[in-house]
Amino acid sequence: MNQPSRAPRRYLFLMLGLFGSLALTWPPAAQAQVVLSIANYSPAMPAPGSTGNQFDVVITNPIGSASAYTVQYFSFQLQVPALSGIMFTSVVRPSSGYIFGSYNPPAPPNDPFSFDTFPNTNFTASDPVTIPPPPSAVTIPNDGTSYLLGRVTYSVGGGVSPGAVIPVSFISAGTSLSDSMGGPIPFSSTNGSIQVGAAVPEPSTFALGGTIVGLVGLVAYRRRRRARAAASEGPNSP
Repeated sequence: MNQPSRAPRRYLFLMLGLFGSLALTWPPAAQAQVVLSIANYSPAMPAPGSTGNQFDVVITNPIGSASAYTVQYFSFQLQVPALSGIMFTSVVRPSSGYIFGSYNPPAPPNDPFSFDTFPNTNFTASDPVTIPPPPSAVTIPNDGTSYLLGRVTYSVGGGVSPGAVIPVSFISAGTSLSDSMGGPIPFSSTNGSIQVGAAVPEPSTFALGGTIVGLVGLVAYRRRRRARAAASEGPNSP
C-alpha cells in the first residue's frame, strides 16, 4: 500500500520558515527623534502694527526616543516670507530654560548669538558649549523634557490683515545639532506660524469715540431737561 506523500507538509514548513525570517528581518518601526519646534508665542495673536512680540525655539527629546543625547553645539535658521509684513527684530539666549544656561549664561547686549543684521526675514543663530572647554556637553534625556534654544522678537506690519497666518519655517541648510564628539544628532523640525489678531485702535480713535459718546449724552440730557420744564409749566401756563 502506498504511503501518502509528505511533500505538501514539507512545503508548508518551508513557507512558515520563510515568513518567520521575513518577520525577524522586517525593518522595525522608526524611533522618535529629537524635535525642534516653535512655541510660547507671546502674545498668542499679535495685532497689526505691533512690536516686541516673541516666540521660543524649543528642543525636545520625546518619550520613546532612541536614547538620551549629549548636545555640544546647535544651529537653527528661521525664515518668514519676504513680503509677509513680519520682521524678525532680535534673537537672544533666554534668561531661564536655556539649554546651555549653566555653561553660557546670556550676556546681552553684546551676545554673539547671531551675526545677522536685524531687522530681517531670515537669520541664523548658533551656540556651542564653551565653558568649560569642549568636549563638555549637555545631556537631554528621552523623557519629553523641553529646553529653549533661543527667544525671537518680531514685529507685525500695520498693513498685515487681521486673521492672516504667516508661516515660520526652519531652513535645513542652517539647522543642525552636534554631540560632544562633533557627530550629528538625528532630529526633525516642526515649523510654526504667526496668527495675526485684530487691529488695536489708535489712542486718537478712543478719544474721538469718547467725544461722540459725550455729545450724545449731552443732547439727551438737554432733551430730558426741556421735557421736564415743559411738564412743570403745565397746559394752563400763560
